[in-house]
Amino acid sequence: MKTKTQLAAEARQSGRKFFAATCRRHGANSQHYVSAVMCKQCVSEQTKRYYSTPKGKAAAARQTAKRFGNEVDRYVYLMKCEIAGLAYIGSTTMAPSRRRIDNFNKLRSGSHHNPALQAAFDEHGEKSFSFEMLAHFPGQPEETLRQYEQFYLDAGEVRGLRLVNVKRASVAAPQR
Repeated sequence: MKTKTQLAAEARQSGRKFFAATCRRHGANSQHYVSAVMCKQCVSEQTKRYYSTPKGKAAAARQTAKRFGNEVDRYVYLMKCEIAGLAYIGSTTMAPSRRRIDNFNKLRSGSHHNPALQAAFDEHGEKSFSFEMLAHFPGQPEETLRQYEQFYLDAGEVRGLRLVNVKRASVAAPQR
């Protein structure tokens, strides 16, 4: 008779995720995970027990927030057109790639809220623009994000480029 470890190794070699074995709690021919060498029912029960503890509830809340786009990562980004000598500072809670796509789609359609940036885009084209992250604030409150955005705006220029932001950030800048 083979052990569960041997059965798991055979299943892993053949590319399967499960194998049949006897579980002390759930009887013969229970489906077992190759990675955990536990039956599906035992894993389910263990998961339920974990998520009923305070630590498990906190982990579930983090997973839910991440899954539904409420992740607490925050970013300050820079869009620039070096040919025109212009830069735009922004902040977002979106994923950087999503924010970049959103900004460039608005510029392409001629509906970006910043007229100077839109004029430079219309004159010089998409290839003259770049997008980069200036700062990443994982788990920080939105107030911190706004403070750092304002810090960059107060400088008046970034990397020798003139800032063309229309609005100021809504929170006072941090102490230098």
